[in-house]
Amino acid sequence: THEIQDMTMLSLDYRHNLQFDFLTPDVCQKLSDYLDSESGKFMSYELANAIEIPYERVNELIFALGFHGVLDVELLIYHVICSDAPIASRPIESGFPSLPYECESCGTEVIEPTELEYCLQAKTISKVRFI
Repeated sequence: THEIQDMTMLSLDYRHNLQFDFLTPDVCQKLSDYLDSESGKFMSYELANAIEIPYERVNELIFALGFHGVLDVELLIYHVICSDAPIASRPIESGFPSLPYECESCGTEVIEPTELEYCLQAKTISKVRFI
């Protein structure tokens, strides 16, 4: 079990001290309950909806919890030209794919960054308790 003391000051590293001022004790409890109950993978928007936080902030929260060893985070890659489903996934540590990128679904060489979209998918790998 990871113990995280002050969730409002959770940081990614010494260069990125993010302010999670939206994480009230009530939201922390919802987050803890969600992570405890979630046995499979979940999408960033599902977490945002479940704990009622702004979607714009949920990715920062997922990155931070991944950095602290609570979540295993993957980047899902979508090719908007050929599919509504992800065409590939990769560990978030690998970063975004370089262009040109060959679509694994349709075989097209993607050269425009606007042809790719991304979403985070995470899996709980450790229990967390906010203190």
